Amino acid sequence: MAQTYHRERRSTEPAPNPNAWMITFADLCTLLLTFFVLLFSMSSLNDRAFRNTFQNFSKATGILAMKVDERVALRPYRLMREMVKSLADLEKLDIASLEKVRRAERIKDDDAQRMISGNAIWYEELENEAGFSFILGQQLLFESGQAVLNPKAHPILEKLAQFMKSGFYTIYIDGHTDDVPIRSERFGSNEELSLARAEAVMEYLVVRCGANPKLFALGGYGSSHPLVPNVAGSQKAVNRRVELIFHWNPA
Repeated sequence: MAQTYHRERRSTEPAPNPNAWMITFADLCTLLLTFFVLLFSMSSLNDRAFRNTFQNFSKATGILAMKVDERVALRPYRLMREMVKSLADLEKLDIASLEKVRRAERIKDDDAQRMISGNAIWYEELENEAGFSFILGQQLLFESGQAVLNPKAHPILEKLAQFMKSGFYTIYIDGHTDDVPIRSERFGSNEELSLARAEAVMEYLVVRCGANPKLFALGGYGSSHPLVPNVAGSQKAVNRRVELIFHWNPA
């Protein structure tokens, strides 16, 4: 009788539901959807939306939310606009897009003179939203043939250093000169002068402004990367510059 009882019990057990896997799959899809909403909120650059979405995610899933830094990483274009606005607040300093300056067949004399006089900074977006650059003329930073930083550049570098401390960017500091050979006991070539100038800018950002030295890379290119052809004196003067190139590196 015992064997018969067990056979009848097994025969009355319900058959497995072949669609049971869909319940787990539906839960997985819901979690993935919530996760992508979270990512979208982070990329929208809206701090309040990011926090609200993160809180809703925590409530919906029962997962304890970690404390999130109030400052969300700014993507390149947004940070560039913030930096331009900050620099524009400095007195008697003209901030202009290099793209707009270059729209004519050549850089206009007025634009060139503002750069040469040390009263202008140009900025440029890099391709594929990889970052941006700020171009500072020699007259703003150094005396002719020298690599000692001019004190009038200090407020500008201090403004830039405030944004560098976010840690989401690698900054390349590149020095450039015109094609006139240098005659100096200290510098044997334009490449040496341009590199020394890049080093002087980085030293101020690190030592005086507290920027992380691991964020920087230096380059001294001499006259090999002119901004405009080295023809007239004003064009040569425009090519004497230091570029700070911000590459987005959120990792």
